[in-house]
Amino acid sequence: MEWIWIPLTAGAGAVLTFYSGFGLGTLLLPVFLIYFPVSEAVALTAIVHFLNNIFKSGLTFSAVNWKKALSLGLPGIPAAILGAWILTLLSEVPILSKYSFLGVNAEVTVEKILMAILLAGFTVFEIWSPKKEYNFSTRGLILGGALSGFMGGLSGHQGALRSVFLSRTGLSAKAFIATGTSISLGIDMSRIATYMGNHTLSGSMEHWKLLTLSLGAAILGSWWGNQQLTKITIHQIRVIIAVCMGILAFLLGSGLR
Repeated sequence: MEWIWIPLTAGAGAVLTFYSGFGLGTLLLPVFLIYFPVSEAVALTAIVHFLNNIFKSGLTFSAVNWKKALSLGLPGIPAAILGAWILTLLSEVPILSKYSFLGVNAEVTVEKILMAILLAGFTVFEIWSPKKEYNFSTRGLILGGALSGFMGGLSGHQGALRSVFLSRTGLSAKAFIATGTSISLGIDMSRIATYMGNHTLSGSMEHWKLLTLSLGAAILGSWWGNQQLTKITIHQIRVIIAVCMGILAFLLGSGLR
């Protein structure tokens, strides 16, 4: 069944991520975890995410706003390190709750609750004013980059917050997608380099057929998303971001993700 569900998830996740700026890894990793050990699932998800981002960058590279990309991306690096350090401290805190739901083992932790509350707050903000032209300045982007990087280091989820701040900078839909993709690709490059250093990727190429099929589905999803790009506005993207954040907040708060 992995030959069906993993590629389908990769394709659907790629379409969703093309517009929202996050979601592919969130959807794909749990499906990989059904069929593979944690280390292999993480590696396979990272490879699909990284190579799909390269393809997306090729489609949208000309529309990247590098000033906003750097303003949002660079502050996230030290903040992510800080978040990861705090995560090691929180590892001493007992898990709040464990349970199983439809065969999925869920764990409710302090960091997941914190991220869920933060995402829920931004979800309300986006739903309350999806068309209101409130744009973040460069200073706001730096703050947003630091906040998203910090929460990325703490919980592994930074794309949602990055998308919220970036979508409120006056960019067109295409520029938003292109700029977000460039930031995500930079993060992927550092993550892949780390995985290569600690040999997390070793053995993942044994599943190259499934990996190729999944990547093909993701690329097809990104290609389709790009074909529909002229039909979507930045306001519609904000609605997509709000819905995705709300779902992610629920999954994190309930311990299912």
